[in-house]
This record gives sequence, C-alpha cells and structure tokens, in this order.
Amino acid sequence: MYAKSQARPDTIKVQSDNGSLRLQFSTKYNPIFGGKRKHQALGMKDVPENWQKAIAIAWRIEDDLSHPEWNKLFDPTFAKYGLKTKYTAESKLATSELEPD
Repeated sequence: MYAKSQARPDTIKVQSDNGSLRLQFSTKYNPIFGGKRKHQALGMKDVPENWQKAIAIAWRIEDDLSHPEWNKLFDPTFAKYGLKTKYTAESKLATSELEPD
C-alpha cells in the first residue's frame, strides 16, 4: 500500500514499498531523470519515526528544486540529502523547464 506525505504539494511523495520508504518524484521532474519517472529508495524501514525523516528529506529536495538557482542547489547524487545511490540525475536542464505551473 502506498501513502503520501501531507503538508506539501504532491511533487515529491514519500511512499511505503514492501516495508521500506522511498521518494516518488512527480512527472514534473521527469526531464531531470532522463525522461523517466523517478523513485528513490531511502534505505529506511516503514516506521513512524522514519516517516518524519523521509518527509524532511523530501522537503529539502523540493526546496532545492523549487529555487530559481535549482541547478546549483540540487545534488543529483543525493548525497547532500544523506542518501546513497548509484543513480545520478541528469541536471542539464534550463531553469525555466522546472518552474512551477
């Protein structure tokens, strides 16, 4: 079953997937991830205290991506947000492509 964070727009959702938490990026961010929908595993079990951590990570990423200079702030390796991943986002877009609707 999937659940989403509450208190933020649904551009980055926290979800439970087989007992672990992950982030799901909305299609708005597809160009950053090579045109594909992005899910990012958080390496956290689905327990209440981890939901709070996961939501905080989602907010930090959302803040970076919503900033006018997002391409300087967003860390495509996700290390800045405390995550380890083999995937790196393709952050070669013009800022105007990610501006809110």
